Amino acid sequence: MITLRAATAEHSSDLLRLLEDNAMQGAVEMVMTRRPDYFANQHYFGTEYPLLAQDGERALGMSQLTKHQGFVNGQVTELGYLNSLRIGRHDRNRIRILKAGYNYIRQHLTPPEHCYTSIASDNKTARSLLEKGNIGLPKYHLLGELSTLAICSKRGRRSNLWQRVALEEYPQIVDFYHQQVAGYQLTPRLSVDWLRQTELPVLGYYRNGQLCGCAVIWNQQRFKQVIAVGYSLAARILKPFYNGYAGLTHRVRLPAINSTLDQSFLAFFAASDKNDIIPLIDDALTHCPSSVMTLGMGADHPLLAKVTQRFSPLIYQTCLYGVELSQGVHWDQRAISPEAAIL
Repeated sequence: MITLRAATAEHSSDLLRLLEDNAMQGAVEMVMTRRPDYFANQHYFGTEYPLLAQDGERALGMSQLTKHQGFVNGQVTELGYLNSLRIGRHDRNRIRILKAGYNYIRQHLTPPEHCYTSIASDNKTARSLLEKGNIGLPKYHLLGELSTLAICSKRGRRSNLWQRVALEEYPQIVDFYHQQVAGYQLTPRLSVDWLRQTELPVLGYYRNGQLCGCAVIWNQQRFKQVIAVGYSLAARILKPFYNGYAGLTHRVRLPAINSTLDQSFLAFFAASDKNDIIPLIDDALTHCPSSVMTLGMGADHPLLAKVTQRFSPLIYQTCLYGVELSQGVHWDQRAISPEAAIL
């Protein structure tokens, strides 16, 4: 019998096992996990509601609803991000687990009207299942695609465009960021309190004394990790040669098995002049405390091709979907700009 419950600290080991038993498939198999304790940094952005599906004491699957403020149709509203959906390897064909999870969310968690989720673009099995609209599952509406770029920090060139922002300037940073992103779908709402609580490095770009760009350097490795757990035969053979080439050309090296990707996010990045984006990324790389800097750009961003050409990143493609947990949810036809650091 399938039962759903709110996951608590006593379920941390089950949640970590489910995360780590579900690797992203490809030439490089990666898992996203939250060692050493799933709950060590809960509510790092928004409010998290993790769920666990069980049959008796056996963990079948998990998911999570994260509520946060963000932009939809040009207005700030409450968003619900459905994430961390994992089914145990022996139960992946049991669609009843998915249906039970969505029913629990509807009945017990008061999900916001506008909910969304992200699915790897090459995960054709999951996308096909969710897009065809099985009875008992919500409707999924494709909103757009996100390109997450992982750039070797050695590619950076110091130009002193960025400067560290003082606490008293945080309100200006937040207002500027919202002015730049209000026209996109799924961009999170930033807050002064969050910036102060996290104590993350906040960067500002000023021209003639006027704020023209902002960003936050966010290293999440103490509570959220991407770990390489396997390579295809071809990738294992080619890895030493590729890493030698990557070292010479300042590209991202493939990590050793069971090692964490040493990355920091260039988060909440915005610029008033799009011509400044590439120089700002260039300078931000020199501020990055890790070997890799990661940022997200909409797949239809007009500068994506130029950024890719300049920085030679590894790119991970993700489809963003609106999830219809209530009737009549409307999404305008707008470009998406979710924050990769919170997905």
